Amino acid sequence: MPTPYVVFRQSVLDGIERHTKHTGQDEAGGILVGPRPVQNIFLIEQQIPDEGRTICSPVTYRSDEHFLQSRLEQLRHDHPDWDYRGTWHKQPDSTDPSETDRKQAIEILRDPSYAINGVVIMPIVTLGSHKELHFDCHYMAREDEYFDRADFAVKSDDDRDLKAISALLARTGDTKESRHGKPIAQTRVAKELAKLKSLRLQASIRRLDQDTVGILIKLDLVRSLLAILPAEYPLNPPRLVLLQQNSTADVKWDASPWSSAYMLSDLVQQFLDSSQKVQLSNTTGSANLFTQHTYTPCRF
Repeated sequence: MPTPYVVFRQSVLDGIERHTKHTGQDEAGGILVGPRPVQNIFLIEQQIPDEGRTICSPVTYRSDEHFLQSRLEQLRHDHPDWDYRGTWHKQPDSTDPSETDRKQAIEILRDPSYAINGVVIMPIVTLGSHKELHFDCHYMAREDEYFDRADFAVKSDDDRDLKAISALLARTGDTKESRHGKPIAQTRVAKELAKLKSLRLQASIRRLDQDTVGILIKLDLVRSLLAILPAEYPLNPPRLVLLQQNSTADVKWDASPWSSAYMLSDLVQQFLDSSQKVQLSNTTGSANLFTQHTYTPCRF
């Protein structure tokens, strides 16, 4: 499955850090709460620290499930679309999952009472020698039952990306669908972001209006490429806009060979190739979409 993209509100990480430091050398933990994910984009709105009758020591942590469940029910009452998304916990000297963590994750994934859509998010934290917080985000999918690292980001409440993601997830219930029956535009957003990140490119989501999502890709210090995703993406190609310090221009390119096998990372690699001779390779063949391209000034 595609790697989940997990977005934590800054207030969530702050709460985890407070509880971690408050419990001293003992292990500790809590649960993560947020709306239903859309195509592997998880937004963690709140965390509930386990402040009940826990059993904990420097090497042991057993949660008070009754306390956590009661707090979760309170949040569900105020936010009907929120639910359990995962569990975080503190370890004494490592942010790697233990065998106990693996067994717990598998138990959760196999329990039908958890509304987790086949994926459980499990961050692990530890305190450094100077009491600084070390944080690593892991996940397990029902189809695999092994841990892997999730792509994650921490966003402040006024961050534009966070607002765009919040709006994206809030619209899940009334989003139109493509002919394949999957949510449109955001269908591959998480996968696209992860692929661009793997190429060491900075990319972020931009909501351009109520119905339009874009991905902003920073090319260098003065240029960015905005990919505007159509409702039928990836069946139909994106519109590309080049943003520079003093100009904004549409990128005209040959989209006729486009297929859903292409990804934005393929387009960006070709766009950046100075010789314009790099060939796109995919399951349906290859084509250089930027053999001839021009720029037309545009405005939003």
